[in-house]
Amino acid sequence: MDSAKRPSLDPHSYTGKYARYPQKALQEKRSYKPAIPVYAPERNEFSHGLPTTGGRRRTLQTSEILRVAEEERQADILNQQNAREKLTGNEGIEIKQYREEVEYWKRKADLLERHNKELQKHLEEVQRVRYTDAEAELRNYIEWSDAKDQAFVNLKSEVEQFLQRGERSGLVISKSSFNRPPHAQDYQKLKAAELKIAELEKEIARVPQRAEQNPRSAERNSLLSEKPIISLYEDLTTVVIRGCKEMDGSYIYNCVIAGTTGSFQFTLQVPKDKSRMVNYSPTLDPRRDDFIAILPAFLKEDVEFETENLPIFFWRLSSIMNKN
Repeated sequence: MDSAKRPSLDPHSYTGKYARYPQKALQEKRSYKPAIPVYAPERNEFSHGLPTTGGRRRTLQTSEILRVAEEERQADILNQQNAREKLTGNEGIEIKQYREEVEYWKRKADLLERHNKELQKHLEEVQRVRYTDAEAELRNYIEWSDAKDQAFVNLKSEVEQFLQRGERSGLVISKSSFNRPPHAQDYQKLKAAELKIAELEKEIARVPQRAEQNPRSAERNSLLSEKPIISLYEDLTTVVIRGCKEMDGSYIYNCVIAGTTGSFQFTLQVPKDKSRMVNYSPTLDPRRDDFIAILPAFLKEDVEFETENLPIFFWRLSSIMNKN
């Protein structure tokens, strides 16, 4: 066996056609950017994503919210136009045929209705000619007599029912009632009602004094009266406030919003001073890629905006959560 050195199989070592092309080593691309920004500041149990120290928030402008909404609206308009343009060709011909058939059957129905009215008039004329004047008078008298007898029977049954109801309710006139002075019973009932009204007025006058003596009871009653109002707001906005905490001159709300597209949790820090910024911090599950993909960029990260823009922010959030 020949012990000569075997030629190399590496094409880069060839001096032939591969030698004139410069060879570069492959480099593995290790840098990437996450789809959702991740913050590493400390978090407490109540904040649910709201950083307590460190981290800089991006200021969210009203124009950005409105711009995203306008882009979505333009996209919806374009999709509707494309759908209308597809309604051509065979579909348009079929719709035209259906409309022609509908018009034909409408004309046919009108013609039959007119013909039916003419036949009805003809039948009435034949029936009038069928009877003589005497027969017609007799027929009218019989109809009137039957109607009178039926009315008498109905009136008799109503009187009997009225008497039966009077006996059951005890409204039977006895001889002793004639010996009493007129309107004596009504006077006694009126007097008793006046006494009852006076007692109720005294009871109403004592209610404010009891409320002042027991402030805890008044506070509990006010909270009970607010529960239906809070429940109504939750039903109207689909936002449930799971907790509220006051800290550093602000109210921190832990909220959950639900809609047709899904649900997620977020935190709003609303300052008491209206000149300060409102802070928004979402709590998103990275495993829900489909839901995260439909959210705009400003809902995926911690942002801040002016207090007067809070209604606009909620409008955009609600429209995205209930998007068809």
